[in-house]
Amino acid sequence: MPKTQKTMPQEFFDYADRLNALDDEGFAEEVIDAETVIEAFLDSIRRHSTELPSRNELAMACMCLAFSTRQEDIVKGAWDIVWKLSNDEIGVSFYSIAPTIEEMHKAAVYSWEQSAKQQVKPCDNDDVPF
Repeated sequence: MPKTQKTMPQEFFDYADRLNALDDEGFAEEVIDAETVIEAFLDSIRRHSTELPSRNELAMACMCLAFSTRQEDIVKGAWDIVWKLSNDEIGVSFYSIAPTIEEMHKAAVYSWEQSAKQQVKPCDNDDVPF
């Protein structure tokens, strides 16, 4: 039996194109919005609340987190989570995917911290510039 192809709705490809086209400030705003969705989702799961984001909203937030994470820091299974959430024909338990999404969030934060450290370059001389 042939493997089924993992297809995603066009809107996710459009969103990926939009993310790639954003300037740094626009991308940072998108990441902050995605992080807000992820944190609200994780908080709702911890509280056993029924106030959860839609599958689509969560999928887009996870996708944005993955785009903002350095390649070497991306969590195994991250893209599979995005695919599952984006495919309405597949049943997904938010509670079962929560640990992976939490791991994705932690990996993204770690990646952002590492990127920020690389951008701060130590001064080569001890001269005070005045």
